[in-house]
Amino acid sequence: MRVMFEAMGLDFCRVVAVDGKSLSSGEKANLTRPKSDGMPWTAQEVGVALSHLNCWKLIAEGSERFGA
Repeated sequence: MRVMFEAMGLDFCRVVAVDGKSLSSGEKANLTRPKSDGMPWTAQEVGVALSHLNCWKLIAEGSERFGA
């Protein structure tokens, strides 16, 4: 992505991912609700969801018209 953005002359910032494995079971429980398939959320799934949420917040709170 860095190479592609640079080739297009786009500024970007890389957002550090959330490591779902660093969350306690209580934190994970507070952040999730049962999935439709009945399977529990994995630490990785919670980390991905939180990482994306952080990106969406940065885009929403920023002054740029677009984000990727």
